[in-house]
Amino acid sequence: MSALHFQLLCLLLTYYVVQSWQLMCGVRRKRQALSSRLMAVVPPTSRRQALRPLLHQFFLFLSYPPLVSCEEIIETLECQDGAIVSESAVPGAYQQVCMSLPQRNITLKSTGQEISVLQGNVSAGRTGVAVWNSCILLTRLLDTLTVQNMSWLTGKTVVELGCGTALASITAAKLGASRVLASDGNPSILELTRQNIIRNQVQDIVEAVSLQWGFLDAADYAEVADVVIGSDLTYNSGTWRVLAETFSTILKPGGMGLYLTLGHAGFNVEGELNGFLAVVQSEGLEMVNESAAPAPFQKLTKSLDQFITIQEQSVLDATGGVRVVLLRKPAIKRLS
Repeated sequence: MSALHFQLLCLLLTYYVVQSWQLMCGVRRKRQALSSRLMAVVPPTSRRQALRPLLHQFFLFLSYPPLVSCEEIIETLECQDGAIVSESAVPGAYQQVCMSLPQRNITLKSTGQEISVLQGNVSAGRTGVAVWNSCILLTRLLDTLTVQNMSWLTGKTVVELGCGTALASITAAKLGASRVLASDGNPSILELTRQNIIRNQVQDIVEAVSLQWGFLDAADYAEVADVVIGSDLTYNSGTWRVLAETFSTILKPGGMGLYLTLGHAGFNVEGELNGFLAVVQSEGLEMVNESAAPAPFQKLTKSLDQFITIQEQSVLDATGGVRVVLLRKPAIKRLS
C-alpha cells in the first residue's frame, strides 16, 4: 500500500469514528474540516477514481456495513452545498461527478433555507434532469441579490426558461416571489420539475409549465413576468431568435431579464453571448449596464464573485469564465 493510500485510509477511519460517535450522541455536525483535509490529499480530477477502491477496502477491513455510502462521502468531498466542479464532454452533452448523485442540496445564505432537488440520468436531449454549474451560479446570484435587498422579489412574478430540475425557480419562491412559472419544453423533464416543486413544498407558488420558445407559444404568457431568469440557454445559435422572442414576449414593460451563461469545452462563451445579445436587441430589449442598473442589480458580476471559491474560479476560468447579462423591456411611454 502506498503512502497516499495509507493516509487516505487513516483519514477515512477518522471520518467513520466521528460519524459513529455523532450517531450515538444524536449529534450531526458539519463535515467541512474533514472534507478539506481529504480534498487536499487527492487532486480533483482523480479524487473520485481514487476513493471508490479505497472505500471498498476500508469497509471490507471493518467487516460490517458502513454507516455512510460512497456517494455520501463523494458528495461531502466535491458536491456539498452546490459546489462548482469540472466537466468532461460526452456524446451530445457534458458530465461531471455531481450529476451521478440522486440529489443536490443547497443552503441559501440570505435565509438559511435548504433546497434539495432530485436528479435524473443525463443524456442527449435530457440535459435538464441534472443540476449544472450555470444553474448553481444563477441560484447563488438570486441569493446574493437577496442579501443586498431582502424584498427585491417580494410580490413579483418570475418565469424561468429551461428550468430543468427547477432549482432556480424554487430558489425564487423561497426568496419571496409571489408566483413562479418553471418552464421547460421537454415533457419528461417537467415530471422531475414537478417532483422537486412538491419536494420543497412550494407548490402553492411554483407551477411547472410546458413552453416551447418562440412568439406563438410565449403569447400564452404575454407580459406576465416582472423577472425572467435563465442559465446556459444560448449554446445553440439556432435557438437565439426564438429565445429572444420569448424573453421579449413574457416580460412586462419595465420588467427585467437575468441571464447567466458560462463556457464549456469547445464553446466560445464570449462569441456565443455576443451573438445572442445582437438578436435580443433586435427584439426590442435593452441591455442594461450594471453601473446604471436599478437596485439591487448594480455590480452583479462582482457580487457573484464574492460567493465563488478559489478552486471554483479555477474550474470556471478553464472553460472561459462566467457572463451575467441584465436585460430590460422598455416601459411604455404614455403621451401627455
